[in-house]
Amino acid sequence: MARYVAIEWNEQEARLAVAGGRPGQAVFEQAFSVSLLSPDPSADAAPADPGERIAAALAARGIAKLPALVALGRGKLELRQLSLPPAPDDELPDLVRFQAMREFGSMQSDWPLDFIPLDSDPAQARTVLAAAVAPEQMSEIETLCHKGGLKPARVLLRPCPAASLYCRAHPAETPGQVRLLIDLLGDEADLTVVRDQTVVFLRTARLSGNPLDSTDAADVLEAEIRRTMAAAQNLLKGQKVESLLLFGTSLRHNGLRDTFHKRFQLPVGVHDPFDGLKLKGDLRRNVPADSDRFAPLLGALLDEIQRERPALDFLHPRRPQEKHTQKNVVTGVGLAAAVIVLGLLLFSFVQKRTLENDNQRLSAELTTLKKEVKKAENTIEMAKAVQDWKAGEVHWLDELRWISERAPSAEDVVFTQMTLTSNKQSSQVAVVGVAKDLEAYSAMEQNLNDEKHAVKSGPSGRDESQKGYSHKFDSTILLATEKK
Repeated sequence: MARYVAIEWNEQEARLAVAGGRPGQAVFEQAFSVSLLSPDPSADAAPADPGERIAAALAARGIAKLPALVALGRGKLELRQLSLPPAPDDELPDLVRFQAMREFGSMQSDWPLDFIPLDSDPAQARTVLAAAVAPEQMSEIETLCHKGGLKPARVLLRPCPAASLYCRAHPAETPGQVRLLIDLLGDEADLTVVRDQTVVFLRTARLSGNPLDSTDAADVLEAEIRRTMAAAQNLLKGQKVESLLLFGTSLRHNGLRDTFHKRFQLPVGVHDPFDGLKLKGDLRRNVPADSDRFAPLLGALLDEIQRERPALDFLHPRRPQEKHTQKNVVTGVGLAAAVIVLGLLLFSFVQKRTLENDNQRLSAELTTLKKEVKKAENTIEMAKAVQDWKAGEVHWLDELRWISERAPSAEDVVFTQMTLTSNKQSSQVAVVGVAKDLEAYSAMEQNLNDEKHAVKSGPSGRDESQKGYSHKFDSTILLATEKK
């Protein structure tokens, strides 16, 4: 029976889970946390070594020499949606790596890269969710696992196995259903948008406190959720999030669930990650108090035991098709040239070879070279198509941040609906909301006008249906972004 350990860590703690079994018979044995904080909080205290702490915890529980499934948070890698021209699936690895080298700020050619295709029609424009990890991060994983007597078997993006765990327990109710998963992980939260069973968009938000205990922290989380929903709506061509899901337990998370249900006017559910899993020994009797934080680890273990390929795996990424690379063309030309030179040398020693045979051989080589050159021309055309495709792209998260900074406070103006649209002719943000009074509405429009933005007024007038606000409006912010 195969056994695995799943692990993730940050500056405060490491979380680990152990499971074994075979497809259809997964058994979860252990789930625990290890503090990585120094016992001496003084400034002179040396920081704790995560590898040594984790190794000691594993040794105390008799865990050694197991394949390790390592989950990385969003902050430890480069992640971005990439828009590509129409292409079949077998050409995507080349296209994605080419475009990622252009758009990822610090990525080098030796970075492991994997991606999730977000559509399937090769005749239409393609969109992928691409992620890359620095070699230094991979070396850190190797070192930590080596100290614990483990060998990395997978390196995963943390929100993806958490989404897999939930979607396995709760498949989409209707085709194309869009759901937003919220995983609270201490001082940050993973916000993952899923369409059907596929992760299509994700962000990790920093939190100022625990939203379960702090109203201010809940407000911060609400704002981050709204930004995520707006960005996902643009990515999905206007399709909206239909429901929210909190990883956690009813006892601890029902209060936040009710708050979000009231604020978003959407169905909000709570899912205990350990629900429906077969637990063994002490784990069956004592599930960790912070069980909501183990969703990524449980999902990674379940995918591995079920022998299902994870959405992203930096140890086993989707590989480029080497036959399409320019390197092969250059190699072919070099080999062909060497053959020609060798033929000329042999000609001087073997005079019985006829010119007809030489011509036939050289003609065949020329045909091969023409095919390789044609492949190189196709690659160049592909690169040009990507450049043309990327011209004029709007960075919606930057625009939403600009609107958030320039708009009046919630005491004066509240946006109740926001719709983002973009095409070759124009890009715009339609906002519907309420203002405290006409002066607040006018101040909003003035603040949102600059050299790159113009507010187009729509229907507006007195409306006291919401307490504290007397003016309702429907405006459009026109974006005059420069083409790249």
